Amino acid sequence: MPQYTELNNGNRDDKDYTVATAPAHPLPTFLPPLFPSDPFYRTIIDNNPFRPLGWTPPRPSESYRLLGTIRFPRDVNIPPKAILQTTPGNTTYIVALGEMLDADTEVVNICQKQITLETNGQQRTVTSLFQCS
Repeated sequence: MPQYTELNNGNRDDKDYTVATAPAHPLPTFLPPLFPSDPFYRTIIDNNPFRPLGWTPPRPSESYRLLGTIRFPRDVNIPPKAILQTTPGNTTYIVALGEMLDADTEVVNICQKQITLETNGQQRTVTSLFQCS
């Protein structure tokens, strides 16, 4: 409950009041995780009865799409290049070996119709959508 303190400016009729509030309680330093990793809770989360019928978990989508690769004959000293497009933003990049696509993703290998990317030590291969015969 707030405490009221009377301030008097010298006149008996003229009174000002200030409110002194209690200090706010500090937040707890440990907050339990939102979804515990215990297998018992994982089963409940995965088989939630309140989801719509036929619901399936979203499939993780690749953040880059390979449009094509450019490989020159071995006698030319030009490294192979790849043409990539970002899935969410539709931004197109022409990259070579060792280039960084973003802060975490590096081009490791460029082969015909595929490229290998490394993100945080994990390598993944992106193949071309267009197959030419």
